[in-house]
Amino acid sequence: MSTRILALCLGLCGAAYAGPYQILDEDPLLAIVIHKEGIAAAKAHNHIIVAPYKSATLDYTPDAPEKTQFSLAFPVSELAPDAAQARAKWSPVMIEKGVLEEPFEEMPADAPDKIRKTMLGPEQLDAEKYPDIKVTLKSLEPKAQDGGEKKTYTATFDFTLHGKTVEGTLDATLTTEGERLHVKALGAGRFTQFGIKPFSAMAGTMRNKDEFTIVVQFTAAPAK
Repeated sequence: MSTRILALCLGLCGAAYAGPYQILDEDPLLAIVIHKEGIAAAKAHNHIIVAPYKSATLDYTPDAPEKTQFSLAFPVSELAPDAAQARAKWSPVMIEKGVLEEPFEEMPADAPDKIRKTMLGPEQLDAEKYPDIKVTLKSLEPKAQDGGEKKTYTATFDFTLHGKTVEGTLDATLTTEGERLHVKALGAGRFTQFGIKPFSAMAGTMRNKDEFTIVVQFTAAPAK
């Protein structure tokens, strides 16, 4: 086919949009789930820490997803721990994904503020010394495909937290619906990778696990 005919075909049939995408306000989620453990764990809570997407940048090429570029940076102070609405809203999703076996437990009304103060303090994230979190996609490697609009990948990221940059992977699913892109991803990390000692109380009988779960889902559309 000549270049002229190909150009005419693309002009008539329409070419898939490739370029900047914007994340839509349709139940986006970027969260860390922290799991409780210890002999007194029944008195403790699992936690959900939600992060903002507002500063995310995404470039996507439908015909070449492996070229996807994604980055996100925001102040650690924008993390939202254990908001009652988030705990209620996302419990079914976490159970469906196998992240939790039961819904997030109910908390006293003042618990999120106390958790936030501890989380940002010098013994945990130390927000004053390490004010920023950064996430950068390094590669998107295809796994077995089903031949349809749903495709699975291993997404390799650099995570910068608490002054340390750690490479990690997520299992990601990309589904196209017209020009819309639906992304879901799941993975894990460890606090000690970032030089953070998991929270512990009551002589260690009530504590957070070192391993936490990362949950990602959003819908994006061309930023035209």
